[in-house]
Amino acid sequence: MSTETCPDCGKSFKSLGHHWRYKNSHRPKLSDQQLEILTGLVMGDATVHRPDGKNARISCEMTNESYLIYVSSKLKIMSQGVKLKHTSEECAERARISGFRPNAKAKNYSPMYRWSCKAHPDIEEYREWYSGGKKVWPDNIYLTPTVLKHWYCCDGNLEVRGNHLCLSFGLSNEADNKNKINNMFEESGLAEPTWTDYIDKEGYRNAQISFGVDDSKDILSYMGDPLPGFEYKWGK
Repeated sequence: MSTETCPDCGKSFKSLGHHWRYKNSHRPKLSDQQLEILTGLVMGDATVHRPDGKNARISCEMTNESYLIYVSSKLKIMSQGVKLKHTSEECAERARISGFRPNAKAKNYSPMYRWSCKAHPDIEEYREWYSGGKKVWPDNIYLTPTVLKHWYCCDGNLEVRGNHLCLSFGLSNEADNKNKINNMFEESGLAEPTWTDYIDKEGYRNAQISFGVDDSKDILSYMGDPLPGFEYKWGK
């Protein structure tokens, strides 16, 4: 069985998380960059877990393995790595069993991967996002380029209009918080978004924000270089 070395004491353990649970002082602090990555992820596709009596941890599932490997590299020793969650055939089978797509075929599905990080007290703050029973972002999120970039990778979309690029973000969980979201963009020096709010065919409320050509260009420049696996969202 593989082992990991604690950067504080230099000893090797089968489970660093278990070691850190009893040696809190050995647990490394998460850097500002790592916390910004996690903030963008939790705004998007990631989920926060907190087993009883243990520190919170974060996981994210998606088909984009390259991106998850990048995230794993940035979380360094705090990462649990990237693992195959479901094969293409398993994804198709789940769609058939659920009735969502009775004739689903594996060739039309991509494998699903899962990344997770070790439990850490610095992640506890993300549990508070669920305190009301569903995920709602706090008011004090600052959309740094890193935060915005990782949220965009999860929930953003790029639309090509002729020779121009226009961005949008899905944020149905924040449909009631228009002022909060507008303030986030304003405080980052970015344009106020245009909102679309609608009820889907299943009766669920959805929301989307979008930006015009010039504002989209500014946001892409603000976020900087694309992340692995999501180059297409930068038009590359």
